[in-house]
Amino acid sequence: GTGRTLLFPGDHLGPAYLYDIDRMASPSGEWLAVYIFEGPDAVARPSLELVHLPDGLVPWSTPLLSASLEDRYIESDPDAITVYQAVTLEGAVAWSPDGSTLAIVASLDGPSSDLYVYDVAGARLRRVTSGPNQIATPFWSPDGMWIAHQAVQGFGSGAGWQMGSVWTVSPDGRDLNKLYSPD
Repeated sequence: GTGRTLLFPGDHLGPAYLYDIDRMASPSGEWLAVYIFEGPDAVARPSLELVHLPDGLVPWSTPLLSASLEDRYIESDPDAITVYQAVTLEGAVAWSPDGSTLAIVASLDGPSSDLYVYDVAGARLRRVTSGPNQIATPFWSPDGMWIAHQAVQGFGSGAGWQMGSVWTVSPDGRDLNKLYSPD
């Protein structure tokens, strides 16, 4: 009942995408994670913005690809395209059950996508996984003590993912457990 607020005026950087509103909105309803893209084809420079509701202010934003990976993606490098798929995949963000922390798939520190967590109160982004595979589909445990995710070897061209393993990691990145590894 607070009325309507225009979140993305015409002079905004580029197209904004919510994908799955249930995953993008924090459990408290106070925050909304939104994908932003730049460029004439609306696929360049993917970033994630955190929008405060209902005022529409954006106190935090992060690119999802490092500058070198962005350049390689623009040049159609197949490895960079795979990383781009991982960071822009629907379901690449997940809020903790209490809405205080956002799990994000990004590639800011290496050649593959990793899992990062953003602490809203502390305004701090931290990488919690690293490895050669792409991270996909993070989910929080109901108690907020673990983040489950897939380590994907490749996304294929429509025939399905090349599955790696399924892992859990603590939000501080100290504890990592392999749950499942396919044959």
